[in-house]
Amino acid sequence: MRPINEITRIIFPLGLTLLITFTLFGQHAWAFNPHHRLTIAEQTEVALTPVGAKLLERLGDVRSNEPILFYCLNLSCDEDFIAFQNSSLKAVNGQYFSASNAHLGKLVYEALVRSKLANESYFSSLELEHRELLVAKRVGEYLISRENTLGRFSSEDDYANHPRFNYARDRHRSLIEHRNAFLSGEAALRELVRQRLLKGSPVLYSEKSINF
Repeated sequence: MRPINEITRIIFPLGLTLLITFTLFGQHAWAFNPHHRLTIAEQTEVALTPVGAKLLERLGDVRSNEPILFYCLNLSCDEDFIAFQNSSLKAVNGQYFSASNAHLGKLVYEALVRSKLANESYFSSLELEHRELLVAKRVGEYLISRENTLGRFSSEDDYANHPRFNYARDRHRSLIEHRNAFLSGEAALRELVRQRLLKGSPVLYSEKSINF
């Protein structure tokens, strides 16, 4: 029968090797989940602001049961968001995958707002421009809350300033532009909404299943 110390010398390195293997595998697998970027943005941006925390509290269990996902990661799709009627599932265009955490936080908050409004009866009766203006006002409130809590946005935070990817720039999806329009008043915010709508509807309200 082998002494205890000899058994320990055999088992300990094996256990350590297995621990390292499982840890690296877990990190590797986690790194290949693109949707996790949205979860991180929700936790480190949205949830840390008073406005974001209040919305998440109101959504409660409905929020926790339905993730926010990227869609069209490998395709070109027109809408910035998909809000599912009769469901709290929500999606953000994969063109934003390379955005900063701060910019993703804004997109997550907007996706949450759109999902909530999509399931409120009065919202569907509004004209498209009025719906978009309402969303833009709520997102503007979040942007101010975020800056007051976590600091002002830098030019690097704003995906519209990315040197290579121009999707946000072309669609008037600048963090700083939105914040400035909100602070300037409703006329400026309405003009921002009008410019966005010239590029097409920012959201698809869908009851269909989407292939993520």
